[in-house]
Amino acid sequence: MTDFIDLTVSGGELGLRLEELRVSDSGDTVNKTLMDSNIRRDFDLIVVAIKRSLGEMLFNPSPNTRILSGDTLVVLGEYEKIKEIEKII
Repeated sequence: MTDFIDLTVSGGELGLRLEELRVSDSGDTVNKTLMDSNIRRDFDLIVVAIKRSLGEMLFNPSPNTRILSGDTLVVLGEYEKIKEIEKII
């Protein structure tokens, strides 16, 4: 597991990134569940955690977890896909 995270964070062979994305008030994902947001389906990204605006961390959130304005999504995936979702989040 440590090797996987090292490869991911350092931009190694896997080509994956671990990034934090702030959810804006007008983002397309606000008040949707992870499942309804289609982040996995449309962007092939894994939401590893959600940091709530008040500081609470939800690790490995369920598909029914609701995305709130001001949340920070910790996502794992390809850099290009992360850049794409930044435009709508």
